[in-house]
Amino acid sequence: MFGGKAVKKLVGKAVKQAEEKPAAERPAAEKPAKKNGLSEAELLRAPASQYMSPEQLAFFRERLLETQKELLEKADLTSEHLREHELEADPTDQATIEEEYALELRARDRERKLLKKIDEALRRIEEGSYGYCEETGDPIGIPRLIAGVLLGLSSDPTLVLLVTIVVFVPLGAILEGIPAMIILVPVFFPIIARFGIDPLHYGTLVVAALGLGLFIPPFGVGFFIACALGRTSVEGAARAYVPYVLVLLAGLLLVAFVPWITLIVPRLMNL
Repeated sequence: MFGGKAVKKLVGKAVKQAEEKPAAERPAAEKPAKKNGLSEAELLRAPASQYMSPEQLAFFRERLLETQKELLEKADLTSEHLREHELEADPTDQATIEEEYALELRARDRERKLLKKIDEALRRIEEGSYGYCEETGDPIGIPRLIAGVLLGLSSDPTLVLLVTIVVFVPLGAILEGIPAMIILVPVFFPIIARFGIDPLHYGTLVVAALGLGLFIPPFGVGFFIACALGRTSVEGAARAYVPYVLVLLAGLLLVAFVPWITLIVPRLMNL
């Protein structure tokens, strides 16, 4: 259980961030679909002859500038929060706050790299080469460009963590943990490094996802073994097991999206 001071500090910070939340950070649903130029729907319906027309370039320039502004505002907030940092007498309080600051700094480091990508994209818009492959000169396509602006420039690791769960839980049901990790961990680890996800946090998530998959009905190898040892039918055991699977899945989501669950003890031990 965390100390009272740390909880109050974190809650107060969350409230302050909510009050200071700029318009650029609001969900897309809160933003108008169209300002002075094309809307996204109009962009997708446009004929190929209008590809990278001045109107389309203006659409992408506006999106990139909005993202740039949002990232710069987040960087300012981070600097302000770091200046407000105070040492706590309680080691647990101090470790909690330091872990939060470490995660925030990693996020801002990713965003600094994204700012360079945005500057490069804006430069290509001015040069007239935006929307075309740099190596072949072929058109990239409007859907892929929109995905690049909305997702490729995102620094949020949530999607990576969700994909990890979706991939490793079914894989754990049909493979043993070690072969699954040998196959996929070398693929995912370079990705998590780009998103600033702690390797210990990610490794714990992978092991937990594989463990859940091992006993998930009706395909989990461990689930079949348990049914054989208990001399019960797979159908009957699966129905009785569903509530427990839901609880385990909730626990897996907590491990994925609340990093201090896995990182607080190593931080206290300075590991």
